[in-house]
Amino acid sequence: MAQNFVQDGITLQAPVAYGASGATKIYTGTPIVLSAGGIAPGAAPATSETGIDGVAMNNCAYVPDANVYLTSTCVYRTEGVFTFKVKSGTTFVVGATAYIDAVDNSTATVADEQIGARTTVTNLAGCSGTEPAIGQVVVLGSPKALGTTTGTDYVQVKIVTRANSNLAAHS
Repeated sequence: MAQNFVQDGITLQAPVAYGASGATKIYTGTPIVLSAGGIAPGAAPATSETGIDGVAMNNCAYVPDANVYLTSTCVYRTEGVFTFKVKSGTTFVVGATAYIDAVDNSTATVADEQIGARTTVTNLAGCSGTEPAIGQVVVLGSPKALGTTTGTDYVQVKIVTRANSNLAAHS
């Protein structure tokens, strides 16, 4: 029963991973991956090698920080359409498969700069290994960046989680 709810794309929560290097900070709009074991079980920022289990809906870190991060729990969505920045030199078309290029969770120099803007995506030609797909491009541009409909600045991607992905990985 719970699996059906996950496939329907509800909002879920997971503890944030805590590794040897300390707190893992996850910003709003960051793709996340869930780890069940190892040195850092819990939610962590996704990478180009992992695929995604959802997109964070809040700022979160293992250690609560009232000034920057909300709690030690990561709230995330398992389904939906999210806007991502396009990797420099990449052009998307509607229907193209999107792959994570990079996720930058470093401290922002401008307040809220990191929200939904620091994850870049690339297309099949921009991949170098066996990166898993994260979804398909459904709209070129961004609601926040009016007039950018060329597929070179921002794209809106209907995400697909690792558990539900039927998209082929780059090979």
